[in-house]
Amino acid sequence: MPRCAPTTTGCSRAGLDYALLDLQHVTAERLAAHATLTVPAGPAMEQRVQELLSGYVAGGGRLVVEGGAQEPLPEPAIRVVRGRADAYLRVHPSREIGYVTVLAHSDNDEPIEVELGDATLEVVTCRGGAALIRLVEGKLDDHLVKGRNAFLGSAVRAAVSLGGRRSETDEPADLFRV
Repeated sequence: MPRCAPTTTGCSRAGLDYALLDLQHVTAERLAAHATLTVPAGPAMEQRVQELLSGYVAGGGRLVVEGGAQEPLPEPAIRVVRGRADAYLRVHPSREIGYVTVLAHSDNDEPIEVELGDATLEVVTCRGGAALIRLVEGKLDDHLVKGRNAFLGSAVRAAVSLGGRRSETDEPADLFRV
């Protein structure tokens, strides 16, 4: 079986699945389900998290600590300001092209608003749905927005809008423009 470096980047490059866990809220049982756990080194770690990780290692788990003390990170270029979702932004290093990924939580039933600097991107997707949006020179370009999730029984008129430009379906369905 192929192996990846014990990082999300290493696993992504190898095309392998990985899980992101919130150490503030994860249970010992959930940690035990993973053979290897990678955490970033930092200047401080809460006592509860230290005890949780110590128990994980004592139970046979492999703990990999990456890097040295972390410098404070700059403010994110993307932020969810409405709705329950995770959002990510990838920007081309030398061109004005970016890709926004929005992953709606399974309990989200409202439009998702994502702050991108001075602009606000709105995405309407089904519960547990997702959107991939290409931006060119800060403007809405190609996009794919899930409007149906049969597993969760959720269906909406998928939509995306940015800077006065809006794209949406006429009925509950997936939306795409390529």
